[in-house]
Amino acid sequence: MLLELLAFLAVLAVTVRWVLAPVRRPRVGPAGADLVALEVERDAHVAAVRDAELDLQTGKLTPAEHRALDAELRVAAVTALRALERARAGEDAAR
Repeated sequence: MLLELLAFLAVLAVTVRWVLAPVRRPRVGPAGADLVALEVERDAHVAAVRDAELDLQTGKLTPAEHRALDAELRVAAVTALRALERARAGEDAAR
């Protein structure tokens, strides 16, 4: 009987902890949401650079087309990276 009660209480504690986990998780504020958006933008630009390199290797782009596209994509990726770094520096300064 005591063992069953202890097992029930253990299962109850685990269930309550699992159910309340989303409530206990810290919420992402506006600054955190901005960081997430900037990280997604940076990752998208970096992926585009990789895709362009793959397109060159597979023959979908000529070397001249790749150079023009690659320069444009790298500028966008660096711009996104710098924006992310500025946002992180601002967040660190606010702490």
